[in-house]
Amino acid sequence: PQVGEMEVWGKLKKLKKTKSMFPIDLPEKIRKEFSLELTTPLVNIYNCCLNQGVFPTIWKEELVTPVPKKEYLKEIKDTRKITCLSDFGKIYEGFLKTWILEDISKKESFSQFGGKKGIGSEHMLVCMVDRILKLLNTKEGRALVVRSQYDWSGAFDRQDPTKTVSKFISMGIRSSLIPVLIDFLSGRSMRLKFNGKQAGPWPLVGGSPQGSYMGQLAYTTGSYDNTEQLDIDEEDKFQYIDDLDLLELIILTDVLVEYDFRAHVASDIGLGQRFLPPSATKTQSYHQGISDWTQLNLQKLNSDKSKYILHTRTKETFATRFTLDGSHINRETATKSLGVWIGEDPSCWDINTKQIMKRTYASMSMLTKLKYAGLSRTKLLHIYALHVRSSMEYCSVVWHDNLTQAQTNAIERLQIVALKIILGSDCPRLEDGHFNYKEALTICKLDSLFSRREKRVLDFG
Repeated sequence: PQVGEMEVWGKLKKLKKTKSMFPIDLPEKIRKEFSLELTTPLVNIYNCCLNQGVFPTIWKEELVTPVPKKEYLKEIKDTRKITCLSDFGKIYEGFLKTWILEDISKKESFSQFGGKKGIGSEHMLVCMVDRILKLLNTKEGRALVVRSQYDWSGAFDRQDPTKTVSKFISMGIRSSLIPVLIDFLSGRSMRLKFNGKQAGPWPLVGGSPQGSYMGQLAYTTGSYDNTEQLDIDEEDKFQYIDDLDLLELIILTDVLVEYDFRAHVASDIGLGQRFLPPSATKTQSYHQGISDWTQLNLQKLNSDKSKYILHTRTKETFATRFTLDGSHINRETATKSLGVWIGEDPSCWDINTKQIMKRTYASMSMLTKLKYAGLSRTKLLHIYALHVRSSMEYCSVVWHDNLTQAQTNAIERLQIVALKIILGSDCPRLEDGHFNYKEALTICKLDSLFSRREKRVLDFG
C-alpha cells in the first residue's frame, strides 16, 4: 500500500495539540502553519518505508513519564507509564492501523470493546449489566451469575513480539505489512522523563507502547484468542483491552450442598451455611483455561486483582471458593469495572453513588483554593466542567435510569456545593434565605446534572 498527499495533509491538520512534545517534533504552530509544505517530504518518507518494510528507529523511541497509581509508592508496578511518541510516527501508525483493521476485521472478537472506533467503556458496561440482568431473570429467585474478573501484570510490557506477529498472520494480515510490523515491534528503546530530567535510552526486549495506535492493536490482536479454549458463549465474554470479565449462569436448585467439616475445617464457611462446589460450575475451568493461556503467551496473572462476584437475588446465604494459579481468589461484594462500581445486585447503584460523592467532594478543595486565589468565574466554571463535573457524569448511561430519588438528589447536591463555591457572595437567594439553585444555573449558564444525564441517555440510545 501507498499513501497520498491529501491523506497525509489531512492527518497533519487533525493532529491534536499536546502539552508534552517529543524532542524531535516540530512546534505545533510551525507544524500547522507549514503543513502543506511538510506533506510532500512526509509522503516520500512514508512510501519509502513501506517499500522497504521498515519502521524508522527514531520513531520507535518512547519518552516515558511515570505517574503514581497510589498515594504511597512501594514498587515500580505502583506507577503507570505515560508514553510520549513522535507525531510523524503516530501518523505512520495511523495508516498501518487502518490497513491492518481492514484485513483482520472479519476475525476480530466481538467481545473486545476496546480500540474500536465509536465504541467506549460505556458500551461494554451497558452490555454487561444488561446481560447479567437478563440471566438473573432466567429463573427468578434461584438464578446466580458468577462474574470473574481477570487482571494481568504489565500486560503490554510482557508482549512477546514473535507470538504477536504470528497471530497477526493467522488473522489474515496482508503480506506486505508483515515486515513493517516486525520492525515496529523490534529494536524499541525507552527514555525516562521525571521532574524535568531525562535518562536513557534503554533497549526494550519486548512489549509495545500502551498509548500508541499500533501498540493497542498489537495487544488486542495478541489476546484475541484468550478465551478460545473455554466452553463459553460469546455473549458472556466482555473484554476492554486488557480487562476481561466472564459470566456463568447457575441455577441453584439441587446444586448447593452441606459442607463436610469432618474432612476439612474451613474458616470461610459458617456452620449451617450451604456450599457451592467449584466442580458444579464452569467457572473453575474458566480459571484453568485462562491460566494455561497466560503461561503459553508468557504473560503473568495478577492474583491480587483477579476476583469474582456472585450476582443473585436469592436471600439464601451460601459460600463457594475458586482457585487461580493454585491460590484462592477473593470473592467481592462489589467490584470496580472500568471505573464503575457494580454490586451483587446490578440494579442497585448505592456503592457507585457513594464513590462518586467521595471523589467529587475530594476535588472540591481545588475549586475552593482557586476561588481564594482570585480566579475569575469563567475560569472556575471551565475547571469545574473539565475536572469535577466530568467525574460525576462518567459512564452515567450505565447507572442513570436505576438511581433512586435519594441518589439523584445526592448527586445533584454536588453541583449545588460547587456553584456555592464558584459564586461565593454573589449566590442568589430565595425569599426564605436559602440558595436559589435554578437562578444559579441561569447565571452560570449550566444545566442540572439530571437533565444532562437524561440527554446523554437519549443520545447514547
